[in-house]
Amino acid sequence: DSGYLAGLYMPRVDDAGRLDLSLEYQYAGLRMYRHAQFRSGLARNQRLIGSMLGPEGRAGYFELRWDVVDAHTLSLDLAYEGRSHDEYVVVSTVPSRVEKVRSLPQERRYRAVGSWSYRPRRQALLLQVGVGYERVNTFSFEVGRSLHNLIGEIRLQWRY
Repeated sequence: DSGYLAGLYMPRVDDAGRLDLSLEYQYAGLRMYRHAQFRSGLARNQRLIGSMLGPEGRAGYFELRWDVVDAHTLSLDLAYEGRSHDEYVVVSTVPSRVEKVRSLPQERRYRAVGSWSYRPRRQALLLQVGVGYERVNTFSFEVGRSLHNLIGEIRLQWRY
């Protein structure tokens, strides 16, 4: 009945310190409060909090960053998300017990995004351009419904 989040960050994969790597794994337990059956769950500012993965959802994330030269960085992000939409009921509150009443297919997302960033040293400017691809199997939890998405990003950031 609990969720897990584990990660590993290696800031200096190579000898020069220009390559870093991060890995992350998520497991959402039963009570992540995303679903209609848990509307009375934990909320903040009238919005339910928890994981978009849904009960018993799983995700894995991989990021590799390479500082090519002083102001230029290349990165590769890979992701897997298995989102659940199973239905549960609360059987008893003391002790707390939940039972699954309906198993539905999982929505599975596979994503790859590559990006280039330009951030001059001692300046507040950041320019980032990224492109990627995402495949979604069982989109919206409907068997046989799949999507192919192209991802584009242009970001200009100025810190003051």
